[in-house]
Amino acid sequence: MEILTPFEEATDFAQVDNYPSSGYVLPCIQGLEHQLSKLVTRYHFSFILALKESLTKRMAIFEEKNDYILAAVLDLRLKMLWCRDDLEKKAVETVLITEMAKGNQQL
Repeated sequence: MEILTPFEEATDFAQVDNYPSSGYVLPCIQGLEHQLSKLVTRYHFSFILALKESLTKRMAIFEEKNDYILAAVLDLRLKMLWCRDDLEKKAVETVLITEMAKGNQQL
């Protein structure tokens, strides 16, 4: 059951009633990927790998949507802490700047 514990925690975290949860989507996905990577050495490799590939495939749509990127980066509790590396931070900055420019054009 240790394999499913991160999924339970991510589900509970994303369902918090007191806070908007769209900002938690990307950090939860990345947290799940990280936890699954750690479990590969302890459990049946092919099962964990299949689970990780399924997660990546099914959640890719959220990682590509600017709304979720902006929700995560604009959440003061998260900012860019969820970004995997400097390359991802740069991509997030580009999305933020592009969306801000769109807003300024509408004014």
